[in-house]
Amino acid sequence: MAGAGGGGCPAGGNDFQWCFSQVKGAIDEDVAEADIISTVEFNYSGDLLATGDKGGRVVIFQREQEVLAQPRRPALP
Repeated sequence: MAGAGGGGCPAGGNDFQWCFSQVKGAIDEDVAEADIISTVEFNYSGDLLATGDKGGRVVIFQREQEVLAQPRRPALP
């Protein structure tokens, strides 16, 4: 998944999950009304996810193909 912010999400088999986590400022600060996500939409294929907040901002995420790493053999001494 592409997008700003930190966070992560464990992979689970052939399924994919959308995860997003972002913190700006002190954790104990009150959340501004404008920062609350009010809309979430997927495109028909599920490759794009758009979120919109009450402040009028829109963020679009694009799903990335999962690349599985091949296991490495230990180096010989």
